[in-house]
Amino acid sequence: MGNAGWKGLEDRAEPPAPVETEPKPKDGLSFLGIFSPKPKKLPPTFEAVVRANKDEPSQLATLVVFGSVRAVGELSKGVRVLAEGIDVFVGRYLLLTTVGYVGLKFVHYKLFDPFPL
Repeated sequence: MGNAGWKGLEDRAEPPAPVETEPKPKDGLSFLGIFSPKPKKLPPTFEAVVRANKDEPSQLATLVVFGSVRAVGELSKGVRVLAEGIDVFVGRYLLLTTVGYVGLKFVHYKLFDPFPL
């Protein structure tokens, strides 16, 4: 919801200048423009969005509401990515070390029982 509202606020702001890309060598059908990649539209900067929407009170209220909702969404996305990273670490590497330790102890006590360790 916050992202959709923020996109509406971005429409009022001026987009940054397009970035020039290197021209690609022409192949058989690129002269028609069919297979040539379309230039990506860069979103305006945060400062440009604020400048474009700060003059009218209704737009300023919309900026505050959707900006805060988007900020909370981005923060929760960061927390989710961090929690998934910790989950992958625990699920993958801690499991592997546990299985390795159990295997080592099995070899130590069952196969080499009189071993002096």
